[in-house]
Formats: sequence, structure tokens, C-alpha cells
Amino acid sequence: MAKCERCKLDVKKLIKHHINYLDDVIIYVCDNCHRIIHSKKGEIKYKPVNRPTERTIKITENTHSMLCRVGQKGETFDEIINRLILERKEKEVE
Repeated sequence: MAKCERCKLDVKKLIKHHINYLDDVIIYVCDNCHRIIHSKKGEIKYKPVNRPTERTIKITENTHSMLCRVGQKGETFDEIINRLILERKEKEVE
């Protein structure tokens, strides 16, 4: 059992909730509190701020190296990944 940081109830499962994405401020809350936080009735102090406009993914050093090797000059990681996905889909159609 774990304690919800909002309602303080002991529950089996907690959800990781970002309060501030930029400063990586996280609390762990129960499912009910998480729904309340994201509803219109949720307290402002728990509402997420500084939400990134782009998704961030963590990659290993090995993946980073491989992307650098297969990337074309000036191509971003996003562009490399999308190109590789498109190339694979095209091969599946052949």
C-alpha cells in the first residue's frame, strides 16, 4: 500500500503526476485524485504547468550513436526516425 500525496489515503497503485514539467516537480496520487486534478474542479496548485509543446523521449547512448550514423546532414532525430519508418513501410508494401 502507498499513500496518495493529495488525499493521503492508502491505495494499491499511485500515478505519477507532473506539477511542473520544466522543474520536474512530480507527486504521486491515486487514480481518483488524478481525475480530479485534471478536471475543471481540480485545485490550481496541482494543475500541470510548463507542459512541453514537444514530446521528449529518452534514448540510450547506443541508439543516439546509431541515429547519428544513419542520419543525413542537417537531419534532426525526429526527421531520421520518420524517414526510417516511412522507408520500412514502403518495403512492406513491395
